[in-house]
Amino acid sequence: MQHTYPLYGNLCTAFFDLDKPSPSPIEYKFYENYVKQSSGAILEPMCCSGRYLLPLFESGYNVHGFDA
Repeated sequence: MQHTYPLYGNLCTAFFDLDKPSPSPIEYKFYENYVKQSSGAILEPMCCSGRYLLPLFESGYNVHGFDA
């Protein structure tokens, strides 16, 4: 039996990134306003490839995420 999950997972991520680019500045500010209100780490479940998580992380926020 051939294992195709790694190929499927990579294709799925690549398609998602093409279909859903980085958030617009308005979207980013919307989520950043909530992150600023937190005094601790932020957890983003179902973050996919990090569309919102990565820009927040790159801005210095303590964010973590997971996806299944």
